[in-house]
Amino acid sequence: MKYLTLLLIGMLSISSVIGQQNTFSSVLFQSSKAIEGYASTPSYDNGYLVVGSLDWEKGLILKVNSEGVPEWNHILLATETPYNSLTFNNVITTFDSSYLIVGNSYNSTSHKQIGACLKINRQGDTLWTRAFEGNNNLFLYSVCQTGDSGYVVTGNTNVWQNTSIDKLFVAKLSKNGALLWAKEYTSGNYYTGYSIKEINDSNLLVTGYSSGYDFSFLLKLTNEGNAVWAKQYHSDASYKRCAINDFLERDSGFTLLANIGNGSSLIFTDSIGNISEYKIYSTIYNQEGNLKIHQTNDNGYVYVSGDRYGGGQLIKTDSAGNLSFSDMIFDGVVDVVETSSLEFFITASGPLFAVKNKLDYPGEIGFIQVDSLGLGGECTYYQPIQSKYDTIICDAESFTAANEGSLNNISIVIDTMLIRYREGCVDIVGGVSENSSKNKLKIAPNPSAGIITVTLTVDESGTFIVYNSLGQQVLKQQLNRHQTDFDLSNQEAGIYFYKFIAGDKRVTTGKIIFSE
Repeated sequence: MKYLTLLLIGMLSISSVIGQQNTFSSVLFQSSKAIEGYASTPSYDNGYLVVGSLDWEKGLILKVNSEGVPEWNHILLATETPYNSLTFNNVITTFDSSYLIVGNSYNSTSHKQIGACLKINRQGDTLWTRAFEGNNNLFLYSVCQTGDSGYVVTGNTNVWQNTSIDKLFVAKLSKNGALLWAKEYTSGNYYTGYSIKEINDSNLLVTGYSSGYDFSFLLKLTNEGNAVWAKQYHSDASYKRCAINDFLERDSGFTLLANIGNGSSLIFTDSIGNISEYKIYSTIYNQEGNLKIHQTNDNGYVYVSGDRYGGGQLIKTDSAGNLSFSDMIFDGVVDVVETSSLEFFITASGPLFAVKNKLDYPGEIGFIQVDSLGLGGECTYYQPIQSKYDTIICDAESFTAANEGSLNNISIVIDTMLIRYREGCVDIVGGVSENSSKNKLKIAPNPSAGIITVTLTVDESGTFIVYNSLGQQVLKQQLNRHQTDFDLSNQEAGIYFYKFIAGDKRVTTGKIIFSE
C-alpha cells in the first residue's frame, strides 16, 4: 500500500508538471529576404538569442521571448574594405552576462574566407569585433569561454588543391579579445573542429570530423594549445559515415554525439577517449556540423538530428543512451534545449524543400516547443526509431601543430528590419495545401514503412514523382489507373515529398513520411 501511494503521488506530480507546460509552434520570416538561423542559446531573461545570416551575406542576431515572439534584431555588415560578407555560425553566453558570436567574413583583397568573432551585451550593443586571417581560408564553427574568462575557438583552415584540404584550427583569446595563440593542426585526415570545450582539469577538448565524413577525432590540448592525447574514430566499413558533432563531459569520461552511417549515435568513452559503449539509432542523417547534445534535468540527453532544410527528429534518452522518446519534426532542425519548466524548445529553419533549390525561396526561422514527453505542437508527431548495429573503432591519432593566423579589428555597421511572425510550421517549397478536396490523389498509409498505395481521386492520368529531403528524385512513374502500389522500403527513414503532374499540367504536391 505504501508503494502504491508513492507511485500515485509520483504520477500526480508528473501530471501536474505536464499540465502546466506550454506547447506551441511559430515562424519568423521577412517577405522579400532570406533569414537563416544557424545556432541559438538561452538568453538571460528566459528568452533565446538566435544567430545566422540575412540573404547569406549579412550577419543576423535575433532576440525572441520564451514563446518565440521577436523582440529585437540586428543586421550586421562589415563596412571597411577588404571585408565584405558576414555570417554567424555559433553563439554562447559569457560570464559577464554578454554573448560571444563566431562566424565568417570574406576578404575581397586576398580572396579568402576569414574567421569573425563578435562580443555583444545583452541589449545587442557591440563590445568588440575581431577578424582571424591565415595563409588560406579560415572558418570558425565553435567557441567556448575558459575559466580565466578568455575564449577558445575552433574550425578549420582550407585550401583547394584538386580537392578540399582542411586542417584543424584552434585559437585562444583573452577576455578582451586579444590573441594569445593560434594554431593549425595537421594529421593524416582533413579535419574540421565542430566543438571545443574546457574540461574539468582546465585543459581543452576538441572534436570534429573529416571532409569525407568517414573519420572523426577527439583531441585533448593544454590551455597553451599543446597536444596531450588524440583518438580517431571510424566505422568498420570504409563507406560508412562517422562524424562527431559535439560532446559532454561525464564523471568517468565523455559522451559523444555522432552520425554513424545514416543514423545517429551516442558514444561513451573513458577519460582518454577509449570507447566503453555506444548506441546507434535509425535517425535522419545530419547534413550540418553544428548540432549539439545537452544534458537534461533527469541526467539523460536530448538532441536533434537532421538538417536545416530536410526536416529532422527530436531524440531523448536516459543517462545510458537508451531511448526515452523520439519525434518527427516538420521543420529543419538547428538545436534543442530543455526549459526551466522541463519543456523542450526547438530552434528550426525553413523552408523544407521538395522540388526547388533552397536558394529559390526566402529562408525562415521556426520555433517549436513540446512538453517533457515530446508531445504537443502541430509540427511534430511521435515516431519510434529503431536501434541499429554497427561497429565503431577507436584508434590512436596524431597531430602536428604549427602557428597559424593573425588577428585584426573589423568594423561593422548595424541595421534592423521588420521581421514578421505567424503561428504554425515552416513552409514546404513547391507545396500546396494538402486538402483532400483539392488534391487529385491520396497516399496511404502515411506514415508508412515505405510501402504505399497511391489512389487517384479524379479520372485522369499523370506523372507521380517522389523526392528525398535533398531534392533528389527517388521515383518517377506514370499513373493511369485508380490505384497503384509502390515499394520504397529501400529508402532511408525521413520526410519525402511528392509531386503529381496531371494531364492539364496542374501540380499537386505534399509530403510522405517513411519510418523504420
